This record gives sequence, structure tokens and C-alpha cells, in this order.
Amino acid sequence: KGLPVEDFFWRIDEADRARVRDAVTAAVESGEQFEQEYGVQAPDGHRWLLSHGRCRRDEEGKPFRFSGVVVDITARYEAEVEREAALERADLMLREVDHRVKNLFALVPAIVRMSARGTNDARELASQIEARVGALARSHSLTLNAASSRTGVDLHSLVNAVLEPYLDGGDVFHLSGAPRRLSDDEANTTSLALHELATNAAKHGALSVPGGHVSIRWTDEADPEGDQRWLRLGWREAGGPRIEGPPAHTGFGTRLIDQLATSLGGGASRLWHEDGLEVRLSVPVRGPKPAGQSSR
Repeated sequence: KGLPVEDFFWRIDEADRARVRDAVTAAVESGEQFEQEYGVQAPDGHRWLLSHGRCRRDEEGKPFRFSGVVVDITARYEAEVEREAALERADLMLREVDHRVKNLFALVPAIVRMSARGTNDARELASQIEARVGALARSHSLTLNAASSRTGVDLHSLVNAVLEPYLDGGDVFHLSGAPRRLSDDEANTTSLALHELATNAAKHGALSVPGGHVSIRWTDEADPEGDQRWLRLGWREAGGPRIEGPPAHTGFGTRLIDQLATSLGGGASRLWHEDGLEVRLSVPVRGPKPAGQSSR
């Protein structure tokens, strides 16, 4: 039994309806083959279909029947969507790794300058540089391997490991926050974000001058309007070069942090104080609310 034309169009997703209607009209007028992919609302849920058909004509050449075959391609379509999403994630990670490796090379001069502030002895300077570059390599490895952890990563330990290359023998970083273990995605996002922030601070911000310091604070907060909890991490620089306002151009590191936070359903915001940058990172979390307090 045939399906009324309007009933057929009504079942098609609104985003596809006009395109399919135009294709049907063209096939009726030209007599050529009809072929379209589109989404529909079916009794068992949303489906994706592939239709082939042709308009049949009577002896006088007038169209009288439109017949064809409809194939359910939902599984193929969903596989293609997942494949595209996987390719996008892979592309992001490749660009991030490329950017990160370039940052590693760019950081070496900053580490040399940082190490040279405290000594004029060549051997001591070489030892400090070697230690800091080694710490940077360990931080890099931790970042890339965070997603493979099965038990999660302790946030306090993660912050310490990522920031170790930037220690200058003084009270450079002030850490405070409740003990908690991060999921794979949370650890990867947090580690990458901290690396980008510390890199920028070493090049242009509070860590690029003597006396600069950074306060890092995290909290686990319940959403007052729902059951969702949020991990909120604040990065506040002080004592660095004077900031006149937001930069004229948005760098890759800033875009990367925003994209990583958004991929977890969160976001990032920034304030440009005269004495240093402030960044607030928020991501949704799951699991029991942590207790206790840890600080350094």
C-alpha cells in the first residue's frame, strides 16, 4: 500500500524536508532517478534512510506512481558520524602535540634565563638547566599519558608535576584545594591547560620576571540549580609585567584551553588585571564529593 505524499514528507526531519521535497519534484518532472539520504522519526526512534525511486508514467506520459526502495542506513550513518568525530579528536591532538613540542623548544631559553638568575657558576648553572629540562620532559610525558591511567590522577600531584620545571628556588607557586582524583579526561584537560598557562607565564607573564608568582586554587562545588558538581580551577598571576588589557590576537594555547574545556561540557574565562592574568577553568565532575584540604 502506498504512503500519501504529505505523510511521507511529514515524517522527514525538518532539516532535510525541503531538500527531499525538491528532489522528488525534480524526479517527477524529469523522470530521472531519485536518490536521497535523510532522517525520520520512526516508532522505534530516530532513523536514517536511503531512498531510491522513479516516477512512473501512463501511456499519455502523465506521472501516476512514484515507487522505489527505502534502506535503513542508521548503523552506517552513526558509524560515519563517530568516525568523523574521532578524526576531529585525532586532528586536535596532533595539532596540540605539534604545538606542545614547539613550546618545549621555545621554553628552553626561558629555562636558561630562569636558571641564570640565581648563579654565576657555570657548573651549577648547567646542573640547574639539566634538572629543569628533565622535569619539563617528565611533565610532558605525564600529560601525554594521563589519559591511559585506570585509577585516575591525584590533582595536587598533577599540578606539582606540571609546574616543577618552572620552580625557581623560591615561593613561586601557591597551591590550595581539596584532595581529589581526576578522571582520564579531567587529568588530560587540567594538565594541558596548566602547561599552556605556565608556558605563557614563563614567556610573557609573572614567571618571566624576578618576584613574580602564581596562585592556583581549585574547588569542588555543587550547582545550586541542580545536582551537577563542578571542578573549578583558578590561575592568578601577580608581580609580572604590567598588563594594559586583553591581547589583540587569540593564540593557539588560549583556543586549545577553551576547546578542551568545552569538550568536557565546561568552559574557561579570563580577567586581565594590571599585575597579572587570571584564568578560571570549570568542568563538570562525577563521583563522591572530596573531603579534607591540601595546600602548599
